[in-house]
Amino acid sequence: MIPLRDLFIFPGETRSIIVGRAHSIGSLEHSAGNNELIVLATQIDPGIEDIAPQSFYAFGVTARIRKSFKNLDNSYNVLLEGIQRVVIKDVFTEEELIRCIYEAEEKAGIVSQGYLWLLDDINALLESHPDIRARYNIGSLRGDLAEKTAFIDLAASKLPLAINEKFDFIRTLDADKRAELLYGFLLKEIKKAEISRNIKDKIKERIEKTEKEFFIKQQIKALKEELGQEADLEEEKESLKETIDSSSLSKEAKERAKKEYKRLSGLPFFSPEVGIIRNYIDWLLSLPWTATKKEKTDLDFAFRVLEKHHYGLEKIKERIIEHLAVERLSRRSRPTIICFVGAPGTGKTSLARSIAEATNREFVRVSLGGIRDEAEIRGHRMTYIGSMPGRIIQSMRKVKSNNPVFLLDEIDKLSFDFRGDPASALLEVLDPDQNKHFSDNYLEVEYDLSNVMFITTANTLDIPKPLMDRMEIIQLEGYTDIEKLKIAGHFLIDRSLKALGLEKDDIRFSDDAVYEIIHHYTREAGLRNLQREIENVLRKLARKKVETKKKIRLEIKPKQVQEYLGIPKFHRSPTFLGRAVGEATGLAWTPQGGDVLSIEVIITRGNGKIIMTGTLGEVMKESAQTALSYVKKRIEKDKKADLDKRDVHIHIPEGAVPKEGPSAGVTLVTAIYSAFCNTPVNKEIAMTGEITLKGRILPVGGIKTKILAAHRRGIHQVIVPADNKRDLAELDKYITKKMKIHLFSNIDEIFDLVLSHGNS
Repeated sequence: MIPLRDLFIFPGETRSIIVGRAHSIGSLEHSAGNNELIVLATQIDPGIEDIAPQSFYAFGVTARIRKSFKNLDNSYNVLLEGIQRVVIKDVFTEEELIRCIYEAEEKAGIVSQGYLWLLDDINALLESHPDIRARYNIGSLRGDLAEKTAFIDLAASKLPLAINEKFDFIRTLDADKRAELLYGFLLKEIKKAEISRNIKDKIKERIEKTEKEFFIKQQIKALKEELGQEADLEEEKESLKETIDSSSLSKEAKERAKKEYKRLSGLPFFSPEVGIIRNYIDWLLSLPWTATKKEKTDLDFAFRVLEKHHYGLEKIKERIIEHLAVERLSRRSRPTIICFVGAPGTGKTSLARSIAEATNREFVRVSLGGIRDEAEIRGHRMTYIGSMPGRIIQSMRKVKSNNPVFLLDEIDKLSFDFRGDPASALLEVLDPDQNKHFSDNYLEVEYDLSNVMFITTANTLDIPKPLMDRMEIIQLEGYTDIEKLKIAGHFLIDRSLKALGLEKDDIRFSDDAVYEIIHHYTREAGLRNLQREIENVLRKLARKKVETKKKIRLEIKPKQVQEYLGIPKFHRSPTFLGRAVGEATGLAWTPQGGDVLSIEVIITRGNGKIIMTGTLGEVMKESAQTALSYVKKRIEKDKKADLDKRDVHIHIPEGAVPKEGPSAGVTLVTAIYSAFCNTPVNKEIAMTGEITLKGRILPVGGIKTKILAAHRRGIHQVIVPADNKRDLAELDKYITKKMKIHLFSNIDEIFDLVLSHGNS
């Protein structure tokens, strides 16, 4: 036996090798002298010198020594011809040679029809790809079956296979399977050749295109020189240099601009970098580094502007005036960032516009809703294709002054993903201690944002905590009916008339007509739907004016409202009227400004289960469990029910709407207790509050919003936790006169008020 390194010789293959190891030379000389066959076995690890049975692949071939020549260094050049596959059973060494025991395992005999078809496919494949046949010097598949079978081994030996692929081919004893392997090897080589050819074609095309572009650019350059336009380009560069020198850039920005100009000067005019650098310098020069719009500091004027544009909101106006006063006194340390939080249509954005008008500043608004990419705030690096600064720097360029009122709208709707966290990027913008040195990724120089008055808005307090720490929250709870009436008369109707092309004297709304719209066609904390319904009425009158071509003089009354707007959308639901067993009226906070909900409970025979329906969140389910536990304890004390044989079903209507929060605890315990005792509840009293297992009532948030929601739904009595008494100071006198507000700290006190028979 002769060991081989990184080499398999296939049956039918003739190959020359160099034999240099002592044992291999001994095996070669012995076999050549006795005209014997020799076994060729391949080492698994080509670096091993010691010979052991486990050192070799289990399959090899027998070979015939065709020629051998001894070299000066005692090694041999040997020409070997592979004969037959064998399985090597054992290997052992003698003094000067290596011997092995083997078995001839190659299958022969009848072949399948599929084998013959596959031979035809291999032949067709080679005929259709003569380049593969020529590259690897593969002959033709002709002759009898034995010759064709031998061709399979010979063709495989000429392909550039990996050592493991060659071993798979050697150990495959079935001729059919070897043909399949060869077919797969050929397909692989054809695919590689096609990919290589495509790559070469693309490279060739790219080189030809580059050479063509270079030639055309050289011609254009020659033409420009001939026409004198090269001189114009030099004049433009010189003008840019003068602009940089005379600009009011910061020291760092001016140094960067000069550096980029120096790079620009050294580039040919047709270089792609020219446009990138020129665009960057233009951005630096167009930003308001020192341009400041003169501010008005007259607080009386500011108050008059706020009064002009906004009805009510007295405490909010006072807070804005205080904010402006602090800003006037403390120029070095900027005041806290204001965040207006309230339902849609409550006037958050218009308040920011009014602040800009009151201070004589420019106004700019950026909507943050749905922003996921941090680059929207900070921009992209200049090296990226199509890169630009972020929205902050873009907006500063737009307003052309470094002290605008900058509104960051819908800050609660920020998101984040793999592209970064925009909320983290905003920290540097909104922090007065950091924004003096704001760095945009595109500019890569610091820009001073400390003169900007940032204002943010949100519908809910679902704001990232680090951002909320830098802001002062001002809640806009919503408007009462009288406030909506006044706002409609002062602002909405006139604005709608102007927008729809009607004269102010054409149409007048009576107070009753406006109330009709407020009560029966809108139900919201803000004003958007109210304005929308007013415009619905006016559009019908505008059509009438165009069709009749006559002037209109009309006063809109409730009857006309119903005629133009159709069937009322809302009315006071019977759900909140009268008394009923197992039903109680609760108050809920929503992003749209609060709502009134009904809670229903029934008791049935069963095994002590609690069933909850109506799309309840986890916190509300826990409140229901707490309420049931408290009621069971109270009922047990009075021995009025066999609780283990009762099921409790709690349902909150509008099942498709998710409901969450602890403030329904009081309503839940009232409804459950009423159902257990079969005692009616006064549904015209709405309630809110969190409860404990001991029956204490804990304070909750959004009291003003909830009371306004009850008022809009025609409910005039509410129960709130005693600890929320301080929140009632925020209510207008109009509301406190209309509403009867009960303050309780224990659930038993509520039972005495809302249940028909007290504690019975």
